[in-house]
Amino acid sequence: MTEVMERTLASLPMFMKGELGGPFGVSRGFQTLIKAIGESQSKHEEERIMKKEVSYLQQKLTQPDISNKHMKELLVRLVYCNMLGHDITFGYIHALKLAQQGGLVEKRVGYLAVSLFLHEDHELIMLLINTIQKDLKSTNILHVCMGLTAVCALISTEMIPALLYVFVELQLHM
Repeated sequence: MTEVMERTLASLPMFMKGELGGPFGVSRGFQTLIKAIGESQSKHEEERIMKKEVSYLQQKLTQPDISNKHMKELLVRLVYCNMLGHDITFGYIHALKLAQQGGLVEKRVGYLAVSLFLHEDHELIMLLINTIQKDLKSTNILHVCMGLTAVCALISTEMIPALLYVFVELQLHM
């Protein structure tokens, strides 16, 4: 194992507990999931663990009145499941909702999840256009940056006319 990989793995527990100074503390459940996947002895065991996790996430996301903080946690877990190749299409709309209504950290996680889950021709991109327009018009530069990042990652040439006037307006105010 390379030295960089060893240092990364050694710092992972501190990162997950939020000891590195960021808002990255994750739940014990997510820590347990990562540990279980890392310690699984076979692909079959990993599949069993991940099917259980996907089922858990699907059940949690159907509950009403989930706080944005808890939704952020669930989306991070969905991203992990997606990275391991599991079908999490049920979570796409929740990622979109968090990008629309979350605080800065939650909005960032929502945009990240949307950019990982969707492609530029996905039908949910139409729902994202309004959110991007709102963020590009924001006085908060972080919202503007998140909107611009989403445009670069998700918007096809057919969608550009829906955002063009916002770009012109943004350019005039700079």
